Amino acid sequence: MHETVMNWWVHQDSARSRTRRLVIMMTSAILATVSMIYLLLVALRLLFFAITGIIGFLSGLFDGGKGSPFGLGDAHWFWWPLGFCCAIGFVTIVTGCSALAEYFRLRKGIGHLLGRLGGRRIDPAPDGFKEQQLVNIVQEMAIASSAPVPSVYVLEDEPGINAVSIGFRPEESAIALTRGALDGLSRDQLQALVAHEMAHILNGDTRLNMIAISLVFGLTGIFTTGVDFMFPDEGDGTFLIGLPLALIGLLGAISGKLIQVRICRQREFLADACAVQYTRHAPALAEALRAIESNRERSRVQHAASRELAHMFFADSAKRWWLPFFRTHPKTAQRLSRLEPLIEK
Repeated sequence: MHETVMNWWVHQDSARSRTRRLVIMMTSAILATVSMIYLLLVALRLLFFAITGIIGFLSGLFDGGKGSPFGLGDAHWFWWPLGFCCAIGFVTIVTGCSALAEYFRLRKGIGHLLGRLGGRRIDPAPDGFKEQQLVNIVQEMAIASSAPVPSVYVLEDEPGINAVSIGFRPEESAIALTRGALDGLSRDQLQALVAHEMAHILNGDTRLNMIAISLVFGLTGIFTTGVDFMFPDEGDGTFLIGLPLALIGLLGAISGKLIQVRICRQREFLADACAVQYTRHAPALAEALRAIESNRERSRVQHAASRELAHMFFADSAKRWWLPFFRTHPKTAQRLSRLEPLIEK
């Protein structure tokens, strides 16, 4: 037993360490976007110096003189303090405003978000044995993890086996299970599933996920700004500025998304280790993962609104075989292999 306890602490420390590195990578992606915007401004400035220099040179020739130099000597090639400040200001304003708009949209309330997924709250008045059992399990896991009891929802029209936790603070959080999970899992498996989601709430993953959604949306704002430059509602577009701006924004958004899903994959390992800590029953979590593999619908969530929150579910809620780099969760085999040392022989 002592060895098993040590194993789950090792797993938690390892996952937290990797997550810290990935958060630094997300910050680096934002700084890289600032750098690319700055280089774009420098290139436009040098182009301006070159054009005005050529015009001055040709004007001098036509006026009978020898022509003046191109004027590039007056430009500091790579260091332009004003341009650097403009790049920081532009990225801060565009990504900041877009991210804040998305952040406050997500903060409308957990009931609003889960309502968009077709969720129904059951903890005030559970309907039937299964729902009462789920409410009891959530209360048990709240006690085991020393956490406030979250609201409990059921995604009625989802036959797949999955669960999701949402909330910016433990006091204002909720756990939702699909109907397939509620009807298809045993009590021990449901307990492991709920413990996993409780771990996300207590580890701050739900808040981290909300912030990550907002940041990636903010980086997408640069791409949208570039498209607006190319195709304005009125007048002619400016492809010279809009196209590179859109490409920079697209690259930044893709980089941010890739880092986001990597963070999510690491947090899944951490939540698995914490779930074992809360339940002291690693085989139940392994059995729940295997049940997903044997279920006809697996962990798929059919509601269109689930795509935005895909990385917050217990397992992959959508098929992404065509984009493996954007997988929001580790493969089931990987999660099971990490659980093996935690299972008492």
